[in-house]
Amino acid sequence: MLRGIWLLAVVCGGAAVPEPPGRMVDLGGHRLHVWCTGTGAPTVVVENGLGDYSFDWVLVQERVAKFARVCTYDRGGYAWSDPGPKPRTFAQINLELHDALAKLGEHGPFVIVGHSYGGPVVRNFAAVYGSDVAGMVQVDAAHEGLRVGIGGGKTIRLGEGAKGVPIPAPHEQIGASDKPTLRAEDLPDELKKLDPLFQPLPAAEQVMQLWAQQQAGVYDAQNSETQWSEEYFAKWLASSQADSLGAIPLVVLSRANGGYSDDKLEAERVAGQAMLVRLSRNSKQIVVNSSHNMNLEAPDAVASAIREVVEAVREHRPLNCYTSSGTTNGSRFVGRMSPEARGAAAFVMNRKRASTHRAPLQTGSDSGAKVTKVPSMTVPNCGVGPRPTAVPNRAEGIVRRTLGMPREAGRNCLLIPSLHSRQWDGMPLPEANALRTRRNSGPFHTSRIDLPFIEQIGW
Repeated sequence: MLRGIWLLAVVCGGAAVPEPPGRMVDLGGHRLHVWCTGTGAPTVVVENGLGDYSFDWVLVQERVAKFARVCTYDRGGYAWSDPGPKPRTFAQINLELHDALAKLGEHGPFVIVGHSYGGPVVRNFAAVYGSDVAGMVQVDAAHEGLRVGIGGGKTIRLGEGAKGVPIPAPHEQIGASDKPTLRAEDLPDELKKLDPLFQPLPAAEQVMQLWAQQQAGVYDAQNSETQWSEEYFAKWLASSQADSLGAIPLVVLSRANGGYSDDKLEAERVAGQAMLVRLSRNSKQIVVNSSHNMNLEAPDAVASAIREVVEAVREHRPLNCYTSSGTTNGSRFVGRMSPEARGAAAFVMNRKRASTHRAPLQTGSDSGAKVTKVPSMTVPNCGVGPRPTAVPNRAEGIVRRTLGMPREAGRNCLLIPSLHSRQWDGMPLPEANALRTRRNSGPFHTSRIDLPFIEQIGW
């Protein structure tokens, strides 16, 4: 049974226009459709991919609404939203979303989620409205330098098509030149059929999708969006964006296989996703066995990632101290680990493999010298319970607890010292730090070993 009320109107030969599930927000001459459900701060805000709509996220939205307030919306020219002012720059899109949320009384700071094209859009939102952003999830997001096909077997890196023109200041006023130039009759007939991609959607949302994809305004908006995105990508390519998000919680969801037949292109994609992880000092990456549209194919994995960020924000603790299931729908944790942490994990795994007569693991060229000793461990407070002291557990004990053995309250953040010299191997951490303090070196930093990483390297 179709959910909602249908508003019938004579549009394009008498087609039925579905009633918007959310609210229409007047931004001074043009309206934006915003759909918010659920309760609980921080509010989650979703920025769709190119050509995607608010209702395409219904599977994720209904899951997130069980633990937080969540808002999806349609950019200017999409679905029920009126065409917005041009050009459709990231800054213009950011302004309209910011103003719409304010008019609705939706208060930040928000956890913002960006899928595909929406990924760089929310990165710019964080740059412009930093105090309104508490955390971020990038869902198989586009990024500067990503190679995309342009036909004829040719590709172009995002950012290479920039013209180097200044990006105009955003505004809410609509002018005569902002009207769409495409007409419905100019669209191909294939848009009158629903792509099997959308079959996971409920019946009501499938009807919405079929209607929305036949509206010319969205394609006019997309033309401007893609043109002006190049200017941002070129700017980001020109200088490192590492730590540009500071230390806000950031989860990067990446698909396991990019679908490239060229190994070099796939390697570039993997490197690009790793670059996104470095945008924040408080980040992790989860690889999901899904295609690009994770909101349709892996909504549990997406909702789980959002929940990790929401709970890290609520509890005022680093994201890397959050212990996730990590295996929802075949996803696995990748994360940012020091070479020494990789080596220690491999050391433990090789002991296990040796007991079953299997060959040792190769830890890779970035893991440094072969680890024959493992330093003592420390478990950080992570803002939960009394602060524990360093304990002389070996890596094997830490990994065993990561693999599901009982943990003490407040000690579910399992870390290994990131050593700066091999001379510290085997030395208990308190002694090593005391020695470093006497030498004015400061204490060791730490890196996390997590269950899905153990799975990744082949337990």
